[in-house]
Amino acid sequence: MPALCQGNKRIGIILEANNAAIKNYGYSREEFLTKSIFELCGSNKEKIIINEIKKGNQEGIIFETIHFRKDGSAMEVEINSHGSLLEGKQILLSIVRDITARKFAENALIKSENDYRTLVDNAPDIIARLDRSYQFVYFHNRSQIDLNVPTQLMIGKTFIDLGICNADYKKLKSVIQWVFENKHEKNTDFELSTATGIQYYNTIIVPELNKNGSVSTVLSISRSITETVLAQKAMAASLEKYRKLLDGIVTALSAVVEVRDPYTSGHQNRVSKLATTMAIQLNLDEDAVETVRITGLLHDIGKMYVPTELLVKPTKLSPLEYEIIKIHSEAGYNILKSVDFTGPIAEIVYQHHERMDGSGYPRKLKAGEILIEARIISSNPLGYQEKLVTEKSLLH
Repeated sequence: MPALCQGNKRIGIILEANNAAIKNYGYSREEFLTKSIFELCGSNKEKIIINEIKKGNQEGIIFETIHFRKDGSAMEVEINSHGSLLEGKQILLSIVRDITARKFAENALIKSENDYRTLVDNAPDIIARLDRSYQFVYFHNRSQIDLNVPTQLMIGKTFIDLGICNADYKKLKSVIQWVFENKHEKNTDFELSTATGIQYYNTIIVPELNKNGSVSTVLSISRSITETVLAQKAMAASLEKYRKLLDGIVTALSAVVEVRDPYTSGHQNRVSKLATTMAIQLNLDEDAVETVRITGLLHDIGKMYVPTELLVKPTKLSPLEYEIIKIHSEAGYNILKSVDFTGPIAEIVYQHHERMDGSGYPRKLKAGEILIEARIISSNPLGYQEKLVTEKSLLH
């Protein structure tokens, strides 16, 4: 609330004040009219106050200072003073506004801006503001990456000037346009070609709304993910190397079985290919399909425990001989169970002669007890000797 104060030749004596001033300072009218401006301003300011009074009388003055209420609490005020004549006497007419709340808000805003600036200046990112033409209107780089254009020359440039490839730039422009239209943040990845090589970034595009609620600019905060991407590529290369090594070992083991059972030469490879095709058609996930492929190559590995003469016998096996042949499922399980495959390959080998109706071996499992991968393997053609035995493979 504005307050009206007057002073006479006795510099600084308060002659009159309105109700708002009296209420704001916390005095009674009688108390307030015994005060001087010096008492309201506190000690050690007499010289400054006298100069302000003189200036106000001569040409008028607007300034900010601190006054103190009756209870001693400080109050930030804006004072607008100018000299005037009242009944032939020189007085100073002052309008005093309490600006404590405004100054608090201003200081909070300044602190917020300083905090924001500190955050931006120290963030290890590329931070840019872009207009609707995708040009930089603000650019800051603390990513420790030497870009193709010096930071101080980036205003008016675009991401294409940084070394982004055309495909990624097209994708990034699409994301920026989406943010302008939808007023929501969105992120994407891109590559930059720099003096130190290819750098990988993840950027989040944030809309900046103006007073009308429309998006005038967007803020792009791009953080390097180069170490992560390179680590992922190294891991993928390592996994591929492991896969090739595993394939070599699996192929070698499969060949060992076929050397002992020449009548079924190529049988495990054919089963693997057919079973893999079936797994894909049944929409199994990638890991399950790979498990089926490997199991197809190894499903008869237990035949290494079966006497060769039974494997190559050209006539029908006797019941006893067939029982010996049947041990290969469990034998295969025992060979593979200690190998840390990504899928249950040993268990599938164990189950590949089980049947939905429980008539299979060695555990006479039924329906839901049998893994889907084992059902796929069991639905494929049998080996030479097993064809001579009246046993039918079913997949339901």
